[in-house]
Amino acid sequence: MTTSNHTALKAVQGIRNKTLKRAFDVWWQWFSKAIGMPTFIYMLVSVLFLGYGAFEDATQLIKSVPLVQKAGFTLGLVALWYAIKLTQITPPFFISQRDAVRLGFSPVKPLQTLIYPMVFAGLRDTVVLLFVGALWSMTTWKLLGFITPYAVLSWILLGLLVQHLGWLKYRWQEDQRSSLLPVLLGLLVVGSALAFWVPEFSVLGSLITSSPVGTLLLLALLGLTLWQVGRDLQEDYPRAFLQHSMILSEIRAVDTLLIFSLGSMNAQGAPDLLVTKRKLQQTLRPRDQHNRTLKVPSERAHLQMVAWRTLLGLYRQSPIDHLVTLIGLTLVLYAVDFLALQPDKALIVGALPLVALGLVMPRLVPSTTQPMWVPMPKEVRATGQILPGMVISMGFYLILMLVSPLLGISGTVVLVTLTMAPLYLLALEALNNWTQLGTQSTYLKFGAGLLAVVPAVIVLQLGWAGFVIPAQVLLAGVFYLSLLEQPPVEPLEL
Repeated sequence: MTTSNHTALKAVQGIRNKTLKRAFDVWWQWFSKAIGMPTFIYMLVSVLFLGYGAFEDATQLIKSVPLVQKAGFTLGLVALWYAIKLTQITPPFFISQRDAVRLGFSPVKPLQTLIYPMVFAGLRDTVVLLFVGALWSMTTWKLLGFITPYAVLSWILLGLLVQHLGWLKYRWQEDQRSSLLPVLLGLLVVGSALAFWVPEFSVLGSLITSSPVGTLLLLALLGLTLWQVGRDLQEDYPRAFLQHSMILSEIRAVDTLLIFSLGSMNAQGAPDLLVTKRKLQQTLRPRDQHNRTLKVPSERAHLQMVAWRTLLGLYRQSPIDHLVTLIGLTLVLYAVDFLALQPDKALIVGALPLVALGLVMPRLVPSTTQPMWVPMPKEVRATGQILPGMVISMGFYLILMLVSPLLGISGTVVLVTLTMAPLYLLALEALNNWTQLGTQSTYLKFGAGLLAVVPAVIVLQLGWAGFVIPAQVLLAGVFYLSLLEQPPVEPLEL
């Protein structure tokens, strides 16, 4: 690197450090006023004590989980994780607007520009996966009866691997220059599938056994991937990288303003910020998906038109999006099965994984335009919004009921999940009508998941397993009746 390029890079790093310091000072002032360190410490200590109490109170499952189910759930979880990454057409790390202006067209190597966001994203994911790995190890030991001492390190390595494979996929979708991407993906898929037969020698083996071989295989695969990423970033950026960086920087700024708005209890500007964020996200979608359409209903009744819009949103999703939904629905089935294994520990065993996996259920309810300019009863709009997703999910679970003996899952578990799917969608639609945040809001997805598992958790804790399905149907009816009493509101997005 020439002296001028080195000087320019050091100057940008100095400006970035000053900018980050100012941003941190602003964030700290907001944090001190909106939350405060004493409140944060109190919440952290409370969560730790509650978690420790739940861990001490937990006992092993009534019956052991077969290796096929353990491998299937682990493989499905990793497949869901990476499939979600595949649905993203944007890079896993990007440069800020300042760096984009200063270095986007400079002769500095891309690796030198991206080293900061790459390291920052890696450290951020490492912190999160550290807790995930610790929770995984404690759960497998305390509840499932097998020890996974290398699971923490495996989850961290897996996270870094998925992140950098995401960059290679981003480069591949443009010019297919990352020639090792198919090889690396093939090694990951084949190495993961080995968990069904020889788990000790699988790349996921350290997540379901006490062997360190899986961790070593992940380390080797990560090293090969990092070498390929470093080689790819020696020449130039992908053509759309600068544009994507600009848009993603604006989305991050909107997210920051939204957090400030909600944290300061001054949420009047939140709807406008959400509309701005959705418009920015629309610019990141592939154009060819908008060209696909379905035949418009001839009668054009209100219910048919809203259902048509929802079906159109589902139809315009990519095949990878549908794969994510399919894997997520299957994992929800396994989570319900885990919940049924030990009813007296329903909250620990099944509620948390169900809420987490329930985040994929709103994919069956695409965020369609609020058709408030056409006089229409709320229940008609709500029914048209959730009807396609309900039909698809119920048809999927009915098929799974036929093959449930092969999956090692009882028909009762499939039936419980069958009634839980519409409950998720009704809860999501009810929350959307109350808040108008949109069905794709993460807050509403998580809230709908919490509401959907309430009947199963409470009824199982009381020992009334036979009343789970009636309780779910009753709560679904309550949500639907609540939609009838919602007053008309102004549309959030047009």
